[in-house]
Amino acid sequence: MTGRKSAPTLLAPDDACVLEFVKYIDREKPDLLLIEGVGLLKFCEFLRSRRLTDPPRLVLDCHNVESALWEEQHFGDARGLRRFWRKLGAGGALENVRNGDRQAARLCDLVLVPTQDDRNRLAALMGDAREAARIRIVPNIAPAWALEGLSAARGCRETVRRLLFVGHLRYAPNVDAIDMLLHRIWPRVRSQFPDLRLVIAGRNPKRRIRRWIEAQEGVELIADPPSLGEVYDACDAVVVPLRLGGGSRLKVLEALAVGLPVIATAKAVEGLDLVEGRHWLRAETPEDCVAALRKLGRDQPLRERLIGEGRALIGERFTERALEQTLTPIISGLFEDPR
Repeated sequence: MTGRKSAPTLLAPDDACVLEFVKYIDREKPDLLLIEGVGLLKFCEFLRSRRLTDPPRLVLDCHNVESALWEEQHFGDARGLRRFWRKLGAGGALENVRNGDRQAARLCDLVLVPTQDDRNRLAALMGDAREAARIRIVPNIAPAWALEGLSAARGCRETVRRLLFVGHLRYAPNVDAIDMLLHRIWPRVRSQFPDLRLVIAGRNPKRRIRRWIEAQEGVELIADPPSLGEVYDACDAVVVPLRLGGGSRLKVLEALAVGLPVIATAKAVEGLDLVEGRHWLRAETPEDCVAALRKLGRDQPLRERLIGEGRALIGERFTERALEQTLTPIISGLFEDPR
């Protein structure tokens, strides 16, 4: 994502590497080409215009509906006249991003999204039920490293001493969540649990995140950790105060797979079909977070239930086997379609 009022950067189709890649496709004639995101829209247009002798089926993998994410980032925290003036100034850019989503979906033979919410957003943009029929839901799965120990026994920690937030530390929804966590949630939590430590781990932290962390007591930054497994093993619970974003959150799937209780906003678990109190504890405010930590500290059966139910759900719905069972008939149907 580029500047505040601009659309996502699109690949220029006249790059030499693009031309070489199109020649490669024409020569090797793959059956299917997976397009990773709307940023490759110009490449899709260029490829469609080349009139290849045996063009591949194009599958667009939408980790997020970019226009919905862009709108949340730019207008989600605005109210009243402020929202009006923002939309007046950036409305053209928003429509460009929406057109990018719409055009990319129409150019591809199949569109994969991770949640029903994302499907609804993209279908509304396309506005045609027949075109929207090509949008299919394929949930993200937990990373392989987190699934490796899924069948192993997992003990329940006696108490919560280290609270973890993990994610890419330049991704705008994560930066917003850390802002909320450090400036609103953590001071309230720290006043009630002075011995608790907060760990923030992830790639490429922004300078302002480093400054925010340095200004807080009891907060540790682990930048670019070589092993996320070791980070999770050293912590007792995960906090995910996301307010923005789409898709499904790998950080939630990771935490459930490794057996850590999850305290999160409803936005953070959107599209995962988790049951509150069974798979996660909901916390929309700093007071909610304090209450959730108290529950985890006092109620060991609750901690054990959250860990056991969370891992069982991952094993049932978010493994490579589950992905194969979902994706195989979708791809098979694509090649049976006369289009």
